[in-house]
Amino acid sequence: MTITTVERRSSRRLGALRLAPLAAAVAALLAAPACRADWRFTPSLNVATTWTDNVDLQPRDREHSDLVSEISPTLAFVVDSRRVQASARGAFRQFFYAKEASSRNRSDKFAEYGADLRGILAEDLLFVDASASSSRQSVSAFGPRAESRPWSELNSTEIKTWRISPYLTQDFGRSARATLRYTRDSVESDQRNRFGDSLADTVSLNLDSLPDGRKLGWGLMVNRQDLEQEFAGESSTENVSGRLRYQLHRSLALTANAGYDRYDYQ
Repeated sequence: MTITTVERRSSRRLGALRLAPLAAAVAALLAAPACRADWRFTPSLNVATTWTDNVDLQPRDREHSDLVSEISPTLAFVVDSRRVQASARGAFRQFFYAKEASSRNRSDKFAEYGADLRGILAEDLLFVDASASSSRQSVSAFGPRAESRPWSELNSTEIKTWRISPYLTQDFGRSARATLRYTRDSVESDQRNRFGDSLADTVSLNLDSLPDGRKLGWGLMVNRQDLEQEFAGESSTENVSGRLRYQLHRSLALTANAGYDRYDYQ
């Protein structure tokens, strides 16, 4: 995924608009008579308690200990059928403190989730990949790790992502395969530690020879990406590359690669 940036309001509205057709397509797939899906739901409840001698990571003259308890109900599900494979997990994490908070760098609660989907929209022709997530992540590699102190807002930010990628595939006999893919993806961060939201539109075309026992193999890739950047403006990228491979021996081959890149920043 390429991280880019865009204005917060427009990214959220466009994100919702782009996800709606995907949700409709998934619902149609699952409702189709030929789609017999296996659904598995797994609820769970996690309870944890942590004692720390410096709960807010303050200097020695201001540090104090605390007992932090967490209750986290979680729901996971998997859908598996011939046309749809999907999985998702969501958790709500609630924290309780034995002492009254003396710092604003704490969370009382937050939610996290992750979901992935692969679907067949048209047999042997049109497919779709999609994903979405929300989680706490560290801002700096040199600060405290967000996953080791989930209640702390120091050096952490909430990152939300989504991605939709429909694509077409076509085989040309036993000699070559073409894949045309469109991808729209977004990354959003919260207001406390903003990296800038991101939005990207990418179109790619891959044409590759199939491994049919021949000594000569080849491939061609064409890619274009348009970016909207909150802090740096709009930009676009174009890439074209080709490759050749000739198998001299089972363990020896000659390869050649050539490419062209173009970057446009506004």
